Amino acid sequence: MIRIKLIIILLGVTLGTSAQITELANGNVGIGTTNPLNKLHVKGDGSSKQILNIHNPSNVNGATIRLSDSQWNSVIKTTPNSGGVSENLDFIVGSKHGMRINERGDVGIGTLAPDAKLTINGNIHAKEIKVDLNVPAPDYVFKEDYKLKSLPEVESFIKANGHLPEIASAKEFEQNGILLGQLDMMLLKKIEELTLYTIQQQKDIKQQNSKIEHQQKEIEKLQLLLRQLSK
Repeated sequence: MIRIKLIIILLGVTLGTSAQITELANGNVGIGTTNPLNKLHVKGDGSSKQILNIHNPSNVNGATIRLSDSQWNSVIKTTPNSGGVSENLDFIVGSKHGMRINERGDVGIGTLAPDAKLTINGNIHAKEIKVDLNVPAPDYVFKEDYKLKSLPEVESFIKANGHLPEIASAKEFEQNGILLGQLDMMLLKKIEELTLYTIQQQKDIKQQNSKIEHQQKEIEKLQLLLRQLSK
């Protein structure tokens, strides 16, 4: 309670003559409200951009908010980088860093060094993920002027390189990771190429069946002629 009253005094000094501080019999303290609902209830006037300002003049230690119960402690704190030239906002649960937001707005979960807008060191469980494309969708495969590799060319490439044309090798995936948008479009391209191969093979099969049917009719004619000659 002594700490709370000290905070109240400091806030009262900051707010000046407009400060409205209420302490109820149950120990609830209100700033800007006469009906505090919690141990400390701060209410703005609708025009202030900031309602609560927690400041540490040191650019080495940063400012900290600690949340605790009878067993666990969690902390929200600002953590300056080396030299104090930039700052991170850290969320610490128990003894582990849960999340960090750096000065670029990059968010790291399970990591203190996010290298993208969201970097997660762990698994993701989601019902759906939407990825905006930065590469064209491969429907150009179905255009008349698209040069589809022949199957012997594909076979030769696979024998020489150990992976599909235009698809990175397993070693490259292991070293560089996977860009989902690009990989999905490349896999779609390969599916579309497979569809073209299948269509062509179906045409070849139909043509072969037509030849076989024609040859069968010719054989039947010859067999009939032989039977007639043998009489």
